[in-house]
Amino acid sequence: MLKFYYRKGCKTCEQVREQLKCRGVETYPIELTENMPTAEVIQQLIERYGLERVVRRRAPKDLRERILKSTFTEAVRLLSENPAALERPILVGEHGAFFAWDEGMAKQHGLCLLSPRAMRRNRTG
Repeated sequence: MLKFYYRKGCKTCEQVREQLKCRGVETYPIELTENMPTAEVIQQLIERYGLERVVRRRAPKDLRERILKSTFTEAVRLLSENPAALERPILVGEHGAFFAWDEGMAKQHGLCLLSPRAMRRNRTG
């Protein structure tokens, strides 16, 4: 079973969740602002993708800049305190934490997910 960190109202999160459901993948959904990822999950994401890709581009500019200029430990703390600044959706499985758009990690977990770009093209309405 995968942990699935999402944010209410996030279209990409909803689409990934629907893809997983349609493929019969069991998930444990966790709303980011109600139950924040652990420091270990955030550390794994930073180590795997780099801080620039972990912090949402749409995060408040001052917060984003503060996180990007901080030390590793401070960045983990700031992201733990401000989960809305995290890129999403986040999946956590047997091979660690990863973003849904990471095709390589998705394949390691036996998943075949559409990229965010492909999901946007497939949106209706």
